[in-house]
Amino acid sequence: MSVPKPEDHDGTMITSSEPGNQPRGSECHIAKLFPRIISALCRFGLAGVFLWSGFAKVSEPAAFLASIEGFRILPYHWAWLTSLLLPWLEITTALALLAGRSWTRAGALLAALMLLGFMVAVGSAWIRGLEINCGCFGQSDDPTSYPWILSRNFLLLTAGLLVFAGTEFSPKEKQNEMQNP
Repeated sequence: MSVPKPEDHDGTMITSSEPGNQPRGSECHIAKLFPRIISALCRFGLAGVFLWSGFAKVSEPAAFLASIEGFRILPYHWAWLTSLLLPWLEITTALALLAGRSWTRAGALLAALMLLGFMVAVGSAWIRGLEINCGCFGQSDDPTSYPWILSRNFLLLTAGLLVFAGTEFSPKEKQNEMQNP
């Protein structure tokens, strides 16, 4: 078999079933793996952020309560209850993201819903002109940067949605994919 020269090619797509004209196996394999790699990076990154955030809040419950009160959204008893439960929900969400299968999907959904709630709360404080400490990762003396917090949360929300969309929901789908690559 002779190898065609570039000047002999008319620019049309080669559709021959000859072995040399098919994409290499590794190229197809990488193309199939790329979305999974992105989803895994988002999944583990999001889990790390939620673990860090949850443990930072658990370690300083009074500071987190003060942060929640600074938003001026919830009455004291609801702010107090939120300060107790939210860090553990964040930690549970991180563990669900790490657990795999349908737990990952549930964790991604929980993360996305919490991030939407956080964005609404931060946006509300910004609109009302409040100077808050968001309490996202524990107590901070840095001035609040609303655009930074909202941008960061938007990126995390996007990661959560990518994980939710990219997670195999049923083991049957995985089995079919393994049988029909």
